Amino acid sequence: MNCRQAYDFTMKYFDGELNDIESAQLKQHFKICKSCSEGFNELNGVLAYLESNSEIEPPEDFEVSVMDKVYSLEIMRNKRADMLLAILYGITGFLLVVMTTVVAFNLRGITLFSAFEIISESFSSFSSLMFTIYNILRLFYDMITGVAGTLLQVMVLLTRTYYYVFISLLLMLFIIQRMFVNIIRQGDRGVR
Repeated sequence: MNCRQAYDFTMKYFDGELNDIESAQLKQHFKICKSCSEGFNELNGVLAYLESNSEIEPPEDFEVSVMDKVYSLEIMRNKRADMLLAILYGITGFLLVVMTTVVAFNLRGITLFSAFEIISESFSSFSSLMFTIYNILRLFYDMITGVAGTLLQVMVLLTRTYYYVFISLLLMLFIIQRMFVNIIRQGDRGVR
């Protein structure tokens, strides 16, 4: 028997699961290996001491202090989850605005630089300021209606072509929404 097996048998001995043959093998190993024998005796002494002094009581405020620590850890976890959720929503909103603006300008054939050129040319004289504002508003209105119409057409076309993908995406969106709701509910339970 090697020392690892002796250790396993020692643990079985203290758990009360050691049979007679294994007990004899363990005693034989202890005769040969003083290190394992000393380890067994030390562990036996510690366990005997703990059994004789089993009336050790924790401090009176132990439960309250543990629960306070658990509560503070739960609050920190909820704050982190709320902050992460707010960051994700912020990034999503920002990307949505940027992508919508880029798509809208590209559908109208206007690049970002040409939009700045149009604005700078329009502001060259003060008298054309109102005309420029009107043109910008008209351009913006035409762009929004054009984008909405184009997006609607694209959505109809894509839905007809890839309806199974959209069903999967809608299902995933529903699942993600339910996960966020559950996270928020768990956070609310922890606060109470």
